[in-house]
Amino acid sequence: AEANNVTDTLTSGQTPTQGDILYYDGVAGNTAGTWAPPSSIPGLQGASRSEERIHEELDRMLKLPRNYLAIGDLARLGLLKHILPEAYELKDVMHPKEAPYHKEGTVFRHTLEALRSFSRKEGIAKIREVLDLDDSVKPEEVIELFYEKYGTEVSWAVLFHDLGKRTKMRARQLPSGETRTTFVGHELDSKEIAEKIADRLRFSNAKKEKILWLVENHLLPRDLPLMKQSKRR
Repeated sequence: AEANNVTDTLTSGQTPTQGDILYYDGVAGNTAGTWAPPSSIPGLQGASRSEERIHEELDRMLKLPRNYLAIGDLARLGLLKHILPEAYELKDVMHPKEAPYHKEGTVFRHTLEALRSFSRKEGIAKIREVLDLDDSVKPEEVIELFYEKYGTEVSWAVLFHDLGKRTKMRARQLPSGETRTTFVGHELDSKEIAEKIADRLRFSNAKKEKILWLVENHLLPRDLPLMKQSKRR
């Protein structure tokens, strides 16, 4: 019933804004989660929502084992375009089909898949290794322990890492003579856009700086083998 209330709100002309209270009542990020507008939450009728509160709720969603489903629901229900329009716009940015990477299609879909990597078998194994956890710890607990130790900065960085692909999308001629869509320098635009979002949602300076560093340097794993030893240092 709550999910229908949200749909009714979206179709009746009452557009959700950044002042709305937005709740995702999910079960570990399962699709059984429901959205509830302020009018359906006892004691919160007519309550306004600050940018900082939006930050807190998104932070909570990003801690979910299936956070990619929560962000996908935000987009599906038409809410993401009001609270994070920069991310929503990635739904219209396509990776080139002929490229040897990012076969997911849109940049938005790639972003969701990147978030999903936390809950994949390989991601869980890596977190176990980093935190020195044995196999007796359940996957959901592994993710919870990761966020307890490192916070949500990595997840925010994943959500933001390709924002600049919308502004850096260019058709370029490759040495082979082939023309292909590229996103050269998108990490710098992503950082700039992410900084504006962080300021808007009132991130702490420490949290913002960590996220911006991760966004700007997210291509390092790809480029590191090609770097000179002096630059690696």
